[in-house]
Amino acid sequence: MMNTIHVKHDLKNTVYPSLPRCLLVIIYDSILLIPILMITSSITLFASTAIVGFNSNENLALQTPVFVRQVIIVLTIFCFFSWFWIKNGQTLGMQAWRIKLISINDENINLKQTSLRLLGAVISAGFFGLGYLWILLDAENRTWHDIISKTRVILLPEASSIET
Repeated sequence: MMNTIHVKHDLKNTVYPSLPRCLLVIIYDSILLIPILMITSSITLFASTAIVGFNSNENLALQTPVFVRQVIIVLTIFCFFSWFWIKNGQTLGMQAWRIKLISINDENINLKQTSLRLLGAVISAGFFGLGYLWILLDAENRTWHDIISKTRVILLPEASSIET
């Protein structure tokens, strides 16, 4: 079982991150996720080659069925976000930009919320990004995937300087 960190937040005085800050988190996390996807794809390719064998007349990538590669990519993305969100509510990009994902009742994020949030993010992007732009229209600065998963993204205060 994964150790989770939970800190109660003052939801009445919560500050919500801006759309540009949220988009920068997506870029930051993508930069981290792309090499992980490359590694898992390489492992899949090598495993497929080991099982099926290498035919020098055929492209290596064609030996692994497309469906298998897609499932592995989706699982990798799901595991990446789920692990970070369930553990402490922040991916590395969210940590860098002081953003945290919390449940609307200020509880730890669970696997169901993670699943709904990721599915909601795909839907948000699939409608030409309208689900992300919803943050500009919603009084509580929520995206569609926030609403679907009953989660909130909050802006953490700056770390106070330590007096020496």
